[in-house]
Parts: sequence; structure tokens; C-alpha cells
Amino acid sequence: MGQINYKTAEVLQAEQKEKARKELKRVRDQALAALSHTLPNGDIVQVRPEDLPNFNMALAIGSAKDWVMSDNSVRSLTATEMQSAVADGIAQGEAIWQAYTDELKAL
Repeated sequence: MGQINYKTAEVLQAEQKEKARKELKRVRDQALAALSHTLPNGDIVQVRPEDLPNFNMALAIGSAKDWVMSDNSVRSLTATEMQSAVADGIAQGEAIWQAYTDELKAL
């Protein structure tokens, strides 16, 4: 006959916590991957963490730059528009990370 392995309450609790942590991480990553900024004219530009280095390089040049928008159209963005998009992306990202850490603390 096979041996039955019983898990202690502590082991079960640790497994549940790890499962919840992985789900929180998945939700966080999904939210970060969806970050976008809406320009005053309604155009939408992605401001995901992986987009920020591209913005920083364009801002270092300091002039208008052709940019691929979230719908894959191309539009010229001014330095001011890029700065606004970066600031908004950072603020959104910070809110996501804060919510993630708050949820982790509650586990």
C-alpha cells in the first residue's frame, strides 16, 4: 500500500501564500505591460517600463521625434509631450508597485 503524505497547517498556509504571491505578481506585470498615456489630442502612447529608455534617449536629443503610438501609427511628439508621457508613466508605475507591495504585506 502507498504511503499517505499529510501536510501540516503551516505547509498548507505557506503554499497558499506562495500561490497568492505569484498571482499578485502576474497581475502587477500585466498592469505594467499595459501602461499608456493619452495625449491632449486623444492619441495614446505606451509608457511601459521597457519604453522609458527610448523616451530618455529621445529627450536627450531634445527635439520633436517621430514616435510609434499604441495603435502603431506614427506621430511626431514634442519634447514636452514626451516629458509629460514619461512623468505620467512613472506615476502610474509607482501606483502599481505601491498596490503590489500593499497586497504583499497583507498576505
